Amino acid sequence: METRITTRAEFIQRYWKYYLMLEDNFRSVEQYLAIDEINFNAFSNEYIKQYQAICSEIDVISKSFCKEIGNNFAGSSINAYCKCIIDNKPDFEGRVIKIKDRALQVTPWKSWSYTTKTQNGRTIVDSVNPDWWQKYNKIKHNRTTINSETGLPYYKLANQKNVLSALAGLFQIEMYYYKLLWEKYFHAEPDMPNPPSNLFEIENWGNIWVTFGPNIAFQPTGA
Repeated sequence: METRITTRAEFIQRYWKYYLMLEDNFRSVEQYLAIDEINFNAFSNEYIKQYQAICSEIDVISKSFCKEIGNNFAGSSINAYCKCIIDNKPDFEGRVIKIKDRALQVTPWKSWSYTTKTQNGRTIVDSVNPDWWQKYNKIKHNRTTINSETGLPYYKLANQKNVLSALAGLFQIEMYYYKLLWEKYFHAEPDMPNPPSNLFEIENWGNIWVTFGPNIAFQPTGA
């Protein structure tokens, strides 16, 4: 059973360091292929690997995040995560993620929503998931199957746009989870993980602390 995270150091060790590694892996491709809309449809085996690793981590951290939100959370699917997060963080789905030093932004969880129905006395949750998550599942389960709409195998959906969106989606969950833990357990410490992301920032996130260099954060006087 996973133990609860109650310190900043625990969060950074369990989740943030791995996130930064995934981010660095994505950024390393830029020496061959710039992050730019003109390259969004470019696909590769490297992107397949990254896509699956990123989305797998979304599954892992979402479960932990939801357990922290509610002690009785016992779900293990994207549908359950959607209900938990949207019910408790209604601003989540509309958050804009800006790509640093580029005129690009994404809203990775845009229109994430769910419906419920009763079946055999049980409540069934169905979520409307982002396009990049749906495509990840096509690659995961039907990688070499031909898409009847495009005539191309599904693995060609592992392109820069989808991997960028997935990584932005993971970054957003990381930041929401960190903020929740900061508010509950370590409010006297920096309100951001450090080192910060080299790629993303959340629009209008409103940090109190300021990052100075890769390993230093400080709280301005009077903040």
